[in-house]
Amino acid sequence: MISYNEMIKNGDLNSYANRKDGTQEDKKMGYNAKEAEETKGMAELPKDTIFDGVIIDIKDGKVSDFIPEGTPWKGDIENPAINLKVEVKVGDKQEQFTQLFTYINEDNKTKFTPGSNLGKFNKKYGKLPETGDQIKIISNSDGYGKIKLD
Repeated sequence: MISYNEMIKNGDLNSYANRKDGTQEDKKMGYNAKEAEETKGMAELPKDTIFDGVIIDIKDGKVSDFIPEGTPWKGDIENPAINLKVEVKVGDKQEQFTQLFTYINEDNKTKFTPGSNLGKFNKKYGKLPETGDQIKIISNSDGYGKIKLD
């Protein structure tokens, strides 16, 4: 699969969802009701704290590819988006969570407004997100983290 970093360098937004050989990535699901277990979901971090984090994966698609069906979303769930997987070290544990950034795909270019998450990321970090980027994570009063964009 072509990396998000290669997609940025090439300016080719459409190639990210395809394998290098041009075929679509296999998206088989693995639902198994007999072998299921409930998880916490998102990482629970110490409350109201700033952490160092790293982007470990970026997936490209539509909002609807990344949010569960029926989840409230302001805006069109068919808009293009990237889903950033972030890792944070908390004590001796590694916690992970994801954050979704939408963009506009126009004339085969990634476009974004200054007030969008991509615009805020670009302003704070001086570039668009790439795998391996060192970033700051802020947790809220409930212990949920997000990328610090201000």
